[in-house]
Amino acid sequence: MDDFGAGINKKIVKKYNKSGTICNEDELVYAQTTETVYHNRRKEKTYAVLTLNGVLFDPIGIDSHRRVGRMGVKLRNTTQEVLDSYLKYLVTKNKIHMTKANRSFIYV
Repeated sequence: MDDFGAGINKKIVKKYNKSGTICNEDELVYAQTTETVYHNRRKEKTYAVLTLNGVLFDPIGIDSHRRVGRMGVKLRNTTQEVLDSYLKYLVTKNKIHMTKANRSFIYV
């Protein structure tokens, strides 16, 4: 275990803001993708979305009045399907995408 992480060649992190676009350093992260490339050319992708007490955070709907800096709000790993639906919701503000993301998130 002494060489844990020694094989990482490159790590690419994309962070998304409330409107579903790539965010600046000073903006709050609502979703993120991380691609790790190892020296043996193996790639690993992880996806994360913002949650509040274990449920997807809805910045436009029910959670719009909540402060994001409070306890219980954190990025949790998920599947690409959930991330795609969540980002589509942030961009289009169409509740059907949030419903789809929530239903898929339950089974993660």
